[in-house]
Amino acid sequence: MSMRYLSNAAIALFGGFVAVTSQAFAPAVTAWLAFAIAIAILVVAGVSQLQRGRGVVQRILDGVTGLLAVGAIIASLVFVGPAVMWLSFAAGLGFVLLALTGLTLHEIWTYRATHGLTVRTFEAPELARTDGVRSAA
Repeated sequence: MSMRYLSNAAIALFGGFVAVTSQAFAPAVTAWLAFAIAIAILVVAGVSQLQRGRGVVQRILDGVTGLLAVGAIIASLVFVGPAVMWLSFAAGLGFVLLALTGLTLHEIWTYRATHGLTVRTFEAPELARTDGVRSAA
């Protein structure tokens, strides 16, 4: 397994945990769980930047994930009550969305590399028309 897959899967699991716990626990507990998990996500996104060959799109997704984690950390320390509950829920869903985007792109790139999907245009000699007009096959 690649580091890109593992980091995106970890972020998706952490985000899903934040989203569920924000609706299951009291706002004070939700705030501290969101704080701790946002720090963990920030560490995962930061450490994954050290990997060579990560790709520009994945690095951008990691950067946006890091910004969302910083926002979740600030929100969990500043807001109280229902505000922290709903902001934590939104941050958790945002983490899941960003991670699933990264996982989907990873799967697409792996599929294309495995199956050698490139756009090639060629024409078989037996299908060529003799009047100089190329047929669309």
